[in-house]
Formats: sequence, structure tokens, C-alpha cells
Amino acid sequence: MKSLFILSKSPFMYPETASTLKLVSRGDAILLIHDAVVILKHAPQHLWETLESLAGKEVHLYALEEDCEARGIESNVPKVTYDDFIDLIIDFDRVVH
Repeated sequence: MKSLFILSKSPFMYPETASTLKLVSRGDAILLIHDAVVILKHAPQHLWETLESLAGKEVHLYALEEDCEARGIESNVPKVTYDDFIDLIIDFDRVVH
């Protein structure tokens, strides 16, 4: 069962982000929205290590374009629009938020 994990809170205000990422498995995806997009620029080291380990598990990472722009976040992570966001929700078997 493919899952889409939607992270919306800053890892600095919600330290459980790293624990949530440990639930991610092969074929899943992570979508960063709202304050979670700061992970792309200011992630704590342990969180980066967790994200890097997921790359080997064929886990896709996306960020909501509008939220990145609003926070001045630039990254090579693929950006998605709100329409893409809806498509991701439809494409996955389960959504975890």
C-alpha cells in the first residue's frame, strides 16, 4: 500500500517529524507544505540524515510551490502546485497527515 505523508509543521516546533519519517517505506512519498518546507533550508542534521536514508528506498520528496515561494525557500526538490497536490492524494492508497 503506497502512502503519501504530508508534513505541514516546522521540525523546530514539531520534533516528532523525524519519528514520522521512520514510518515511510519503499514507494511512499513525502509532501512538504506550510511551515514544513523550511526543512529544505534549515533542517536539523538528524532530520537530513533520515531524509537521505529514504532516497535509497525509492521515496519521493515534494514541496508545495506556493509555500516555498511564500517563505523564500529555494531547493532542487520537485515543487508541486495545488492541482498536483490533489493528484498526489488521488494517486496514493493512503494519506498520512
